[in-house]
Amino acid sequence: MDKKIISILLVFIFMFSLIGCQSSPADYDWSDIYISVFDVLMEEDDALNDDMAYIAINGDALANASSEDIDKILEHFEKYDVDVINESMESLTEKGMVIDDFYIEGVYLEVTDVQIESSTKVIIEASKYKSGLGAIGMSFTLEKEKDHWTITDNNQGWAS
Repeated sequence: MDKKIISILLVFIFMFSLIGCQSSPADYDWSDIYISVFDVLMEEDDALNDDMAYIAINGDALANASSEDIDKILEHFEKYDVDVINESMESLTEKGMVIDDFYIEGVYLEVTDVQIESSTKVIIEASKYKSGLGAIGMSFTLEKEKDHWTITDNNQGWAS
């Protein structure tokens, strides 16, 4: 009887230790993931970057990102030598930064969907907007290799 109880306890301990080993979204390097995605977006259709006065990134749409992650992302894009701001399209509109209801003097980057496939695979949909006639949307598959997230596939989903 004692062996049976000990065996059952060992099985439960083993099962709970496996649950504790699974990665949670908080364990991911979200700044690394989002920087990788936005770097590719900035390179795609680079005519949208012409004469940009700023880069606006919607930090509220960056699922699972901490305020430190968002700060790191904003700082990374200072390499374009323009102001980098944490704003939504709604706040840009409220601040009068959207001209004629569809054009901005900067570039607006936003994540529209995040799918966590596994502890080593994430799918992100994101877009870059300049105007109603100048925008792109892409889908990215990222996989964790060693301690770094790498884009293993990306597809342009739409363009206007």
